[in-house]
Amino acid sequence: MSIPPERIYGLGTGPKVEVLKQLQSKPEHSGLTLHFVEDRLATLKNVIKEPHLDKWNLYLGTWGYNTPSEREEANTISRINLVDLHDFCAKLNSIVPTLLLFTYKERFLS
Repeated sequence: MSIPPERIYGLGTGPKVEVLKQLQSKPEHSGLTLHFVEDRLATLKNVIKEPHLDKWNLYLGTWGYNTPSEREEANTISRINLVDLHDFCAKLNSIVPTLLLFTYKERFLS
């Protein structure tokens, strides 16, 4: 599967919460299912604090920069789904053409 580079957002794009707000407000994203894959629990918790971002499906990538205790905590938060690399790759095929953001290109798309 090939994702155009302009559809992948990561470091340098801006504060993630603000980028998510901007992306969901674009007319071309109206009606899409929105997915945010992140490897930091703190970032996902910041997204949850923003009522305007309630439409996003949130995923904590277990292969990233998080600890077993953070994964346990994420399991207690209903908005956050844990996803391992194998399942993520499988789900990627099922969510296209929805909007997939903040995937870490250098970890699994290179």
